Amino acid sequence: MLLDFQEYFVKRGTMDKVTNVIFEGAEKAKPAPGIIESIWEAERIIICPSNPILSIAPILSISAIRKALEASKAPIISVSPIVEEKRLRGQRTRLCPAWAMKPQPMG
Repeated sequence: MLLDFQEYFVKRGTMDKVTNVIFEGAEKAKPAPGIIESIWEAERIIICPSNPILSIAPILSISAIRKALEASKAPIISVSPIVEEKRLRGQRTRLCPAWAMKPQPMG
């Protein structure tokens, strides 16, 4: 069954087992003005917000942003409040199995 995020999250209360997460339209998405230039000029890069699948993956699914980050010489870190394989709140760990991710801080 294919659900949009709001139906899964709000209407169905995250009760369904998630087997995949798709960012519809990501292949057509363009970064906001100044984003790529900021990545190129950055001395350090911190990727936030924190959810690896619901927040960070959509950012990285935009090809131009991913390519700019891969080409950057700046140290890059993303922050996720997963502590000892447990989420502090929200859906952080519940969706990890859909992408064969182990829910851990260094994942």
